[in-house]
Amino acid sequence: MVKHALGSFGIEDGYDKKHEDEIAAVRIFIVGSNLVCVWVIIANIIKGWL
Repeated sequence: MVKHALGSFGIEDGYDKKHEDEIAAVRIFIVGSNLVCVWVIIANIIKGWL
């Protein structure tokens, strides 16, 4: 499932339409964790300026 979440959608890879919600959840987690990381870095930079 993680392989499909990162972009592999071939039938030969075992792609199944019923897993699309799980794939979307993994993608949302990846993007969300990246956004949290960015905001922590930005907050640390701003804190260093003050």
